[in-house]
Amino acid sequence: MSKPLIWITGTGGLIGSHFVKTAPPGDFQMRPLDRRALDLTDSGAVRPLFQRETPAAIIHCAAISKSPACQQNPLLAHQVNVEVTARLADLAAEIPFRVFFHRLGL
Repeated sequence: MSKPLIWITGTGGLIGSHFVKTAPPGDFQMRPLDRRALDLTDSGAVRPLFQRETPAAIIHCAAISKSPACQQNPLLAHQVNVEVTARLADLAAEIPFRVFFHRLGL
């Protein structure tokens, strides 16, 4: 019997990387997802991977959290912070889905 898979998004950032480093050993398999592993803005890549891997839960930490970056590219900030989160929540309708909010840097 294989261990359930848990996706952790945003593992290139502070909160996501902290989850990966501090996760206690358990009866689960962790799938760290940073931008190199999966472009969360590419729904054509996210949905097939979700269907192939069928994670048992998602811990969503990916975000554009720095105010200057959000102000420089508000469309991308909206896409990552709102649309990606909504898409993942939709995919995770039948499994646990946790979102970790980032404090916007000023």
